[in-house]
Amino acid sequence: MFISVRYVMTLALLKRAWCLLNKNAWATRALAGLCASLLCLGVFSVAPAAAGITDDHFDGNIFVLYASNGSLVPPRSSLAESKQRERPSVLMFYTDDSSECKDNSLVISQLQAFYRQNVNFMPIGVDTLPAENTYTPEEAAYYYNGSFVPQFVVIDPEGNVALDRVGQTPYEVIDDALREIKDLPPRPESFAIERPAFSPSPSADTTFWTAPVRGIEGIDNADLPAPATRS
Repeated sequence: MFISVRYVMTLALLKRAWCLLNKNAWATRALAGLCASLLCLGVFSVAPAAAGITDDHFDGNIFVLYASNGSLVPPRSSLAESKQRERPSVLMFYTDDSSECKDNSLVISQLQAFYRQNVNFMPIGVDTLPAENTYTPEEAAYYYNGSFVPQFVVIDPEGNVALDRVGQTPYEVIDDALREIKDLPPRPESFAIERPAFSPSPSADTTFWTAPVRGIEGIDNADLPAPATRS
């Protein structure tokens, strides 16, 4: 919502009418008429929603709006905790005003739906990274390229980088890296498309739910190793 020039002029008119109100009885009727006219014309101008899944405008957290999955942010575990629990991690460096990041937010949500607690998914907003010069390999910022998003980094339980890719990345690319780490069978040819129970973004539904994949036919989650527990 923005305030127009008409709004400023209206304030001036109301101020003038208020001054007259204490001097003349007819001013009361005039002020009432003016207010009625303003309601008809509209004092405030409401800008139409401009942001969407195919543009580079900010309209909120992309994982909530376009992946229907607010559980991804903020990440629940750190890289150090993943290593301690012997879990691989998937880092996604993103911004909320990038169309490619909006696009790939659903991919991370789909991967999480399949791997569940067996993989640590860490979407990281690059605008939140501390402005430091050096990081350790146990800090997520250590793996950020510093310039481009989205960036995906898959790290195995030993801390080795299994995938480092910038730009839009298909589900299959990240899934292949995780399958190799976890020694899972190859992904089957067919995919089962599962819609979320609730999506606040119809544009995300129409754009991306025709693509593969929350669940994968032919492989049950029982095939995955049980999540490691805290010692």
